[in-house]
Amino acid sequence: MCLHKKFTPSGFTAIELLITVAIVGVVASLAVPALRDLVLNNRAVSRLNEFVAAVNLARNEAVKRGMPVTLCASASPQADKPACNGRKQWEKGWILFADYDRDAKLDLGTGACRTGEDCLLRVWEGIDDMTLRAGRIRITFDDLGASRGFNATWRLCDERGAQAARAVVLSPSGRLRRAVDSDGNGILNGGSGDISCP
Repeated sequence: MCLHKKFTPSGFTAIELLITVAIVGVVASLAVPALRDLVLNNRAVSRLNEFVAAVNLARNEAVKRGMPVTLCASASPQADKPACNGRKQWEKGWILFADYDRDAKLDLGTGACRTGEDCLLRVWEGIDDMTLRAGRIRITFDDLGASRGFNATWRLCDERGAQAARAVVLSPSGRLRRAVDSDGNGILNGGSGDISCP
């Protein structure tokens, strides 16, 4: 006895395929902007954490060495003789040095970090896809880790502007804190009101 099975084709019909493509298109159009924001937010947090780590290192080095240590913006951090010439544009890079003569200028001696001479401790390259600005060109920590007279707000901005900016505030005691939106308008507040982006 021979039984014949009826052949039923498998696969998608043209209508099913069009509906599937339409659903994928709608989901993708909703996900792409959110994914872009996620990537930009992660990049901003990473860049700001790098700066915060540099400030904390500067403070720790001042206490450890028992002398002033300066962290400053530098337009040429990778040069043979880096200098505090970055104005208030920290995104170009920054340098950290033990400031033996307390003049807030890196006067390189032998480079061996001997007592009695300035000593370059660390160099950071710039941030080329964001801006990092402050009202100060430098921070100098004393041997107790305080930054008396150097309190300021550092603002990290990308193409999205102040609405998506990140910021940290340095107190005269030398402690950093994250800036918060204290007035509820969607923009972080620094030391004197809403932060702005260049």
